[in-house]
Amino acid sequence: MTIEFRPAEAEESNRLTSIVQETSGGLVDYILTGVIPFTKPHLILHSQVVTEDSLYSYRNMVVCEEEGEIIGLILAYPWNQQEASDMTRRYLSKEKYQVVEELLNSAEENSLFINTFWVSEKYRGDGLADVLMDVAAEWARKEGLTRLSLHVWKGNERAVRFYTRHGFVQTRTFSFPDHKLLPYKTGKLQMCKELA
Repeated sequence: MTIEFRPAEAEESNRLTSIVQETSGGLVDYILTGVIPFTKPHLILHSQVVTEDSLYSYRNMVVCEEEGEIIGLILAYPWNQQEASDMTRRYLSKEKYQVVEELLNSAEENSLFINTFWVSEKYRGDGLADVLMDVAAEWARKEGLTRLSLHVWKGNERAVRFYTRHGFVQTRTFSFPDHKLLPYKTGKLQMCKELA
């Protein structure tokens, strides 16, 4: 069996969209539900994944593949691109935008912002996530960046432990209202790691 790391491709946009949506811990559904009447969050996100100049574009993704199956994914981009899109500002209700504005406009300076970091469940605990983190660090260095940053649900204890083990430290906290689409009731952390 051979594991390959490669840029994501437009043809796999449906799978990429599902991974990003699943990994968001309800945030994609919370933000996008009701944005466009009668349109599911998955379809709105998918439109961003296939758009080449979108932050969520497949062009900002690296996948890990084994025998044609995507088993790992990183969606990342330089810190100064982490901002709410025009679509988000235009279409979100004022109340919802106030909840997510700070989160959508924050990343640690001079970092590669990791929007999505995912490993297939059957590969968790096997070291693949460690290798993916090394891929993210190398990606940051190629971009001339000296840090990695990300957001993680505070209640996702396994992920918080993983990032802490990799040298990430908490730099900020974001609060969220209690909402049926958000399974974590603990808010989000912003975490950052200095690269050697």
